[in-house]
Amino acid sequence: MAMLTKAAGSWLGAGGGILASIGTAVALRVFFRSILGDVDPDLLEGITGLVAAGLLVYVSLWLHRQSSAGAWKTYLEDQTTSVLEASNLLPLALIAFLSVYREGAETILLYVGMAPSISPSDLWSGLGMGSALLVLIAVLMLGLGLRVPLRPFFRGTSILIYLLGFKFIGNGIHNLQEVGRIPLHVAAFLPTLKKLGIYPTWETALAQVALVGITISLLLWMRRDPSLQRSTDPSI
Repeated sequence: MAMLTKAAGSWLGAGGGILASIGTAVALRVFFRSILGDVDPDLLEGITGLVAAGLLVYVSLWLHRQSSAGAWKTYLEDQTTSVLEASNLLPLALIAFLSVYREGAETILLYVGMAPSISPSDLWSGLGMGSALLVLIAVLMLGLGLRVPLRPFFRGTSILIYLLGFKFIGNGIHNLQEVGRIPLHVAAFLPTLKKLGIYPTWETALAQVALVGITISLLLWMRRDPSLQRSTDPSI
C-alpha cells in the first residue's frame, strides 16, 4: 500500500509539472502576442531567431557538460531516497513536479524562441516525433528496465542542437538585414546554404565564426576546470 501511495505521488507530481509547463507556454504566448502584435513579422523572425540561437547553443553546451546532468540526477536521487524512507506523499510529489517542470520550462523557452523561425508544420511534426520518442524511451525504461547511456546521448543531441543554433544565428541576422536593421556587406565567395543558415554576407559569416570561436573557448575552459568535468556515471 505504501508503494502504491509513493507511486501515486510521483505520477501526481509529474502530471502537475506537465500541466504547469503547458500553462507557462500559454502565458508566454499571450504575453508575447500582447507586446509584439504590431511588430513587422520579418523583424520579429530575426529577433526570435537570434534568441533561439542563443538558447540552442546554451542547451547544447549544457548537454555537453554531463556534470550538470550528473549533479541534477544525484540531487534527485538523494532527495528521493530520503523521501522514500518516510511515508509522506507531498515531498515525493513535489520532487516529481520540480524535476518535470524544470525540463518543461527549458523546453518551452526553447520553442518560444524557435517557433517564429520555422513553419508550423515543421514545428508540430518535430513536437510529435519528440513526444513519440520520449514515450518510447519511457516504455523501454519503465517496462523493460533499459538504462539509457548518457554520454552518447548527450554528445549526439548536443551536436544536433548546436548545428540548429548555428543555422538560426545566420537566419536571424539575414532576416534583420532584409528589414534594414543590420548592414549588409556582400561576401561573394561564400555560398548560399539556407538549410545551414549560411548566406554570402560578412555579417552572417562573422557572427557564425564568432559563435564557433566562443564555443571552442568555452569547451576548452570546461575541460580545464575540474569543477566542470563530466559525470563519470555513463547511464541513467
